[in-house]
Amino acid sequence: VAVQSLCNMRLAVFAKPEHESRISHVNTASVKTGNKGGVGVSFFFNRTSFGFVNCHLTSGSEKVLRRNQNFVDILRLLSMGDKQLSAFDISLRFTHLFWCGDLNYRLDLDVQDILKHVSKREFEELMFADQLTRERQKRKAFFNFKEEKITFPPTYRYERGSRDCYLWQKYKTSGVSLCQ
Repeated sequence: VAVQSLCNMRLAVFAKPEHESRISHVNTASVKTGNKGGVGVSFFFNRTSFGFVNCHLTSGSEKVLRRNQNFVDILRLLSMGDKQLSAFDISLRFTHLFWCGDLNYRLDLDVQDILKHVSKREFEELMFADQLTRERQKRKAFFNFKEEKITFPPTYRYERGSRDCYLWQKYKTSGVSLCQ
């Protein structure tokens, strides 16, 4: 259907060839938010409007407010969809809007507590410390979106090549550790 890129972010939307004649009004857009941002693709499939957004929000445990602002900037400034609805943010322009990417929200818990809950597969307990969950509840970001129940452990900072061993410290190539 379309591809949109911004720096190292890319969004590609595909459809089966037999649906090509049902797709119209394809739009692409991007928004830069500092050194991060978002990309989007929208289109009509028959009479149903679809929007897709991929983003990379500010990283760092302490930068929740900047992530929230990145979200708001992308929501308001990403120019795609029905131009007659330009007064509305993109969450109100589509029948279905899908948002994905590196949101960078973290767990506000001590690493050892996180590891304890992960080992017991207590993912619901981790959700109480999840920054994204809290910001959604406060209606600061992603409040009109639905998220599936989380049934897998956090994926942040696995040891390279591993899917079950976490590294919670960053290491420079010099071997000097940087605690986050």
